[in-house]
Amino acid sequence: MGVLSFMFVIPNLLIFFFEATYGIDSIKSTQSLADGKTLVSKDGNFELGFFSPGSSKNRYLGIWYNIQDKTVVWVANRDSPINDSSGILMINSTASLVLLAQNKSVVWSTSSLKQAQALLLQLLDTGNLVLTDEKNGNSEDYLWQSFDYPTDTSLPGMKFGWDLKRGLNMRLIAWKNWDDPSSGDLILEMTHHNYPEAYLFQGTVKYFRSGPWNGIGFSGAPAFKPNLVYAFTFVYNQDEVYFMFTRKDKVTSHNSSSKPNHLCASKFHTDGNSTKLEGFKPKSQQKWDSMDWSQGCVRNEPLNCQDKITHGERCLNNCTCMAYTNSDIKERSGCAIWLGDLLDIRQFPVGGQDLYIRMHASKFVQYQGTGNGHKKNIAAIVACSIVVVFGMLLGSYYVCSKENLRGIMERIRAIVHSSNSKGPEEDMELPLFDLSTIARATDDFSLNNKLGEGGFGPVYKAWRLWIEDRPIELIDDSVGDFTIFEVLRCIHVALLCVQQRQEDRPNMLSVVLMLSSESLLPKPRQPGFYTDSPPEADPSLSTPCSENKITFSSFDAR
Repeated sequence: MGVLSFMFVIPNLLIFFFEATYGIDSIKSTQSLADGKTLVSKDGNFELGFFSPGSSKNRYLGIWYNIQDKTVVWVANRDSPINDSSGILMINSTASLVLLAQNKSVVWSTSSLKQAQALLLQLLDTGNLVLTDEKNGNSEDYLWQSFDYPTDTSLPGMKFGWDLKRGLNMRLIAWKNWDDPSSGDLILEMTHHNYPEAYLFQGTVKYFRSGPWNGIGFSGAPAFKPNLVYAFTFVYNQDEVYFMFTRKDKVTSHNSSSKPNHLCASKFHTDGNSTKLEGFKPKSQQKWDSMDWSQGCVRNEPLNCQDKITHGERCLNNCTCMAYTNSDIKERSGCAIWLGDLLDIRQFPVGGQDLYIRMHASKFVQYQGTGNGHKKNIAAIVACSIVVVFGMLLGSYYVCSKENLRGIMERIRAIVHSSNSKGPEEDMELPLFDLSTIARATDDFSLNNKLGEGGFGPVYKAWRLWIEDRPIELIDDSVGDFTIFEVLRCIHVALLCVQQRQEDRPNMLSVVLMLSSESLLPKPRQPGFYTDSPPEADPSLSTPCSENKITFSSFDAR
């Protein structure tokens, strides 16, 4: 009898020890969950129970990560707090959850259209609180689940969007503050009209939109793209519209981020465009690939403390010093130093402050910024330089061409005078020239004397191709890769620079702005050096005049 009693007591002690250590993950319809008791998922990641946020004394039923720094991910009665510890969660006979407070008053409840025989409330390893029928063979046929009613946090496997059949809007609403989980002003929800996309509202004002789904991610939120840790899903049909992300592998860290902000190795193996801090690497590549950057960066090679360092005597005197910066960036004073591994180093799209990093002389490289302002400055400088050089070359070519033209005209006048004085047709209105005379006048038909050359031919060709919508043919094959938009803009600006009227031609500042921006350009007219026909007269400047029919002949070079 004593042996049997001993054998009966030991298993019960083991069960009690197991529940005390790991907790239980479910309750049945005959059980309840009172304030002070909790449910813990099987893997121990999530816990359900009553809590008081921050300095508040109100009690709420919620789910949080089962870690020392309690991070709440779901709140049942967020807008109906309990002001004491009398709260109790029960399962009633209508397959619904009921949260009772003092005097058995209902604070929060759920509803279900399904009937069940053996009700079970269970906290899953995903953080989803589900109400099921134990006798139902389909383990995922839930009578109710917390994932359908998110608060301010989206978890892997949770749908974000619309269940159109039930008219259920699965959206995220921020807390009012750290001490009050009630519904705040910020709301993130999915639209289901035309091209669905996510909107962030601040009250009734649209604060941000994600852009429509492009097959890989949201067009306006490039950070949400497939990576080593998460896979993204978007469903759009007559029954539902939702976005969901899931973990590819089990990750120990509960922190998620839209992109890696740490500098020491802020790139995944699948992304070769991200930057990385030269001379450093992640301390744990495995954790880095799991988007856990808490251990920071370490040097690729240890420092040789005998080398002279030009910045920071305090950093020089300590071999473990990795970097330093000004603690007061407004006055550029004070000193904050990093001893040991680089921790909490982040890269922001804008702003931030300078960080002076201790480097090996052999490994030192200049870290160049890649901001939009830097790119625009470079573009403006390059464009201005090109315009200045082009103007100098064009001016030099014009001067040389004018000198050559003057010489050719002098030779033609001499030849014409010689021919008129010696030839039999000296009384004719126009002189006649033999082939040898023309050859001498044109330097044996040199291309420099060809009609349309000397600065006029390229303008004629460019304008002809422009009006025929074939400007790309102007580009030489040796140029290689180019952007069609930039080429067309350069040709457009060039045609504006050779307009007939001075007021139609842009100045140097306007040219720089035209080349470095995407503003709308005026439509170019026919170039002033294009044809020998007179330009169209301005009707506003026309005045009456008489016509004098006088014939006058003169010799002009062709």
